[in-house]
Amino acid sequence: MFLKLSFFLFGLFLVLIPACREIKDPFVLEPIEDSDYYPLELGRYWVYSVDSIIFDENAPKPIDTISFILKEVVSDTFFDLDGRMWYRIEAFERASDTLPWELRQVLAATLDGKEGLRLENDLTFIKLLLPLTPFKSWDGNKLFDPATIVTVSGETIEMFKYWEYEVLSAGVPDTINGQVFGEVATISQANSENLIELRYAREKYARGVGLVERELRILDSQDTAEFVPWEQKAEKGFILYQKLVEAN
Repeated sequence: MFLKLSFFLFGLFLVLIPACREIKDPFVLEPIEDSDYYPLELGRYWVYSVDSIIFDENAPKPIDTISFILKEVVSDTFFDLDGRMWYRIEAFERASDTLPWELRQVLAATLDGKEGLRLENDLTFIKLLLPLTPFKSWDGNKLFDPATIVTVSGETIEMFKYWEYEVLSAGVPDTINGQVFGEVATISQANSENLIELRYAREKYARGVGLVERELRILDSQDTAEFVPWEQKAEKGFILYQKLVEAN
């Protein structure tokens, strides 16, 4: 009898071991799926190379190319009126590696539920909608008026016309600026073109890193020629390329 009871207790113990491992602490929040594509914590930083081409037919130099280095640093946290915690991000710029950094702008970002939000120039963007399922789409600019006017080199332009966010791919290896990333998500923010307006915006996020590449083509023209390249007929707007150089 004792022997049978011992075997019974031993078998019960083996059954209970995996059962106990399944018990979860109700006070510990599970991480949101794919949240590591949008990492936010104090001390994090990202360094980017930025190349931009500005078009202004009324300027002394109608086409002007500018290159600089951008550094974003998560420097602090704060709470909004809804009790939501945001991360303060300080954006620094310099023209070359030999020059000191200059503070250009203060931004903010947060992961609110499944939405990766970014506050920039008083506009709140829904950059990511988690999880990052291919072909998922959303209105990433719904928190502000899409008719908002942006000034570029003294000229006004409706930058956010026809934007619609969509996950083109996720978890795909990619090489950016010579760096290999194992899992990258590509987000199309805008891809609309007619004879007088071009709105193209695309970002790439790497798991565990965040934003690694950004491309914008925001151009207007009154030239309705169908087969003339935008680089030749654009009268106002800009083209921007931003690529990750370094991150911690």
